Amino acid sequence: MGFFSRLWAKAVSRSNAKSGRRILVVEDDPAVLDLVKDILSGQGYDVVTANDGVQGLARYNRGAFDLLILDGRMPRIGGLELLDAIRAMPAGRKQPVIMLSA
Repeated sequence: MGFFSRLWAKAVSRSNAKSGRRILVVEDDPAVLDLVKDILSGQGYDVVTANDGVQGLARYNRGAFDLLILDGRMPRIGGLELLDAIRAMPAGRKQPVIMLSA
């Protein structure tokens, strides 16, 4: 396991992961998407993924999530545009979000 993976795993383990918590990860880089999914799944989270903002918005509309992890820059709809769309919804106003950036 590399440095970033160990650091991420340590941070996630401190968050007191509870089985059944749902996280939506929207990331266009397959390697980053797989890394984040593997780490979070290994900590007991139910992880749903999307490859871009359009797919992410569709997945968000189909389920409730405890946390969103969004890539800031993606084709079609970027992370900030996606966040604006989610925040415009009543259920999305208080949605916890972590933004990723290269």
